Amino acid sequence: MESGYAEDFVKFLVVFFALFAFIHLLDVSLLTSFLAGLEGFLLSSLGFATVVSNSLLTVNSISFLVSVDCSGLVLIVLLFSLFVSTGVGSVRNFVFFSALLFLFNIARLLLTIEVGGVFGFGVMEATHIFLWFVDSGVVFAIWLCVGGFI
Repeated sequence: MESGYAEDFVKFLVVFFALFAFIHLLDVSLLTSFLAGLEGFLLSSLGFATVVSNSLLTVNSISFLVSVDCSGLVLIVLLFSLFVSTGVGSVRNFVFFSALLFLFNIARLLLTIEVGGVFGFGVMEATHIFLWFVDSGVVFAIWLCVGGFI
């Protein structure tokens, strides 16, 4: 590994894990309650029986807790860490793609919870894990495109 890449990688790790820890110390209950309510509304509109209590969303008797990890903040932290550690992107790029990732995350949550409501908890968990990798891939694709790597 070339020295410049190693330095970028170390910067990435420091920035990512520091911000990851920080967002887990924050009280994001307003955000997670908003997301649970929005998802509950969308799922009700699709015909699912939903109950929302703060950040807890129950769909067809399958409960899903919307946590900081489900909020889209981790995706935004990942993007920020990639931009900062490699000197790629601008503030404008970051704001635009953060908003896009937030909307993308709402769709991901909707699909994950919908799958759980139809097929049960086990399939929901598999979908959740699979889509987390998709989300990360989208973040890396954004970084690669903005950086001119692809």
